[in-house]
Amino acid sequence: MLEKIVHSAAKQIVIATESCKFVPTFSWPVPIEIYPFAIHIVRKKFEEIGQAENEDAEGRLVMFY
Repeated sequence: MLEKIVHSAAKQIVIATESCKFVPTFSWPVPIEIYPFAIHIVRKKFEEIGQAENEDAEGRLVMFY
């Protein structure tokens, strides 16, 4: 969890992985878990890129990117 906080605050990140795992875009929705204390950061990032947020039928926050 700490690395996620550091990652969100970093100006630049470097992710190293095998090239066979790279895909330019996902062809399906990818769920992410957002810790309650970080929701304001996630909302701000989504607002910066102009994405919408909604609630599903069970009241969970849903954001589309």
